[in-house]
Amino acid sequence: MNSMRCALSVALLATLGLASCKKDEAAAAERASSADTPEPIEAAPASPSDPAAAPDGKQVVALGADGKSKVVPVGGKTIADTPTYKVTLAAPPKVGKGTDATVTLEIVPKPGWKLNKEFPTKLTINEPAGVKIKKKEQGVADAVAFAEKAGRWNVEFQADSTGAKDFTGQIKFAVCTETSCDPKKEQLAWNVAVAE
Repeated sequence: MNSMRCALSVALLATLGLASCKKDEAAAAERASSADTPEPIEAAPASPSDPAAAPDGKQVVALGADGKSKVVPVGGKTIADTPTYKVTLAAPPKVGKGTDATVTLEIVPKPGWKLNKEFPTKLTINEPAGVKIKKKEQGVADAVAFAEKAGRWNVEFQADSTGAKDFTGQIKFAVCTETSCDPKKEQLAWNVAVAE
């Protein structure tokens, strides 16, 4: 079956002027997925003089499905990259007390996989002390964008006190192929500095 797919891919890719099967399949899959996927999350990275960028490990912390934590620099960075999906998080390094702020979470299935619209997808965020989150629980209907190719949620919040605010949460979702579905769960954690 794989040799038949490869042969068909080579024939199709040959018409596009591409040469090797494996290399060209990957390139074609990347082009196809990027055409249907929303623009990736981007945020300005913290400057070296920014207190939130200090080497205290307090920028953004991501906890993956394996339970291991790692510091992820601010600005649309990957918190999970598996063979079936990728999860990214964009959080501001610093916000002002009493101002509205947003953290964006995005799930993008890998080629051959899609988000399951029927699965009871649920994003849950825990409020740190001194922070009000506009909507602590979100589903598919609350997503900024949700399709088979990508899902994106905004977590809107406002802090009424200064200092480092440690957010935690969880996203439950499912990625599927034409023949199977795979429920997933990712633990989330990040930190935002709140100034006057």
